[in-house]
Amino acid sequence: MTSGRPTGEWLLAFLRENALTIVLGVAMAYGWFTSNNAALVNRIAILEAQVAEQRATAKARSRFDNAATNQLNFLCATASTCRQLYAPIVAPE
Repeated sequence: MTSGRPTGEWLLAFLRENALTIVLGVAMAYGWFTSNNAALVNRIAILEAQVAEQRATAKARSRFDNAATNQLNFLCATASTCRQLYAPIVAPE
């Protein structure tokens, strides 16, 4: 007589019958994961390089703007007609 409680025999039989399918499924999942992980790491590296390039460009542009502002303010301090042509430039915050 069998009791109404399930045993683990059905699971062992299932694993024995489908062992190759399970192993192939795990191998395919692992391959998919590593491939997508490598693609993601590559994309992150590309984005980090783009951000670094944009930061460098912004820094150079800021230095240029500051230098131009200083030069124009200096010229306008020495020439009386300069303020009539150019409003005083204030560096943005």
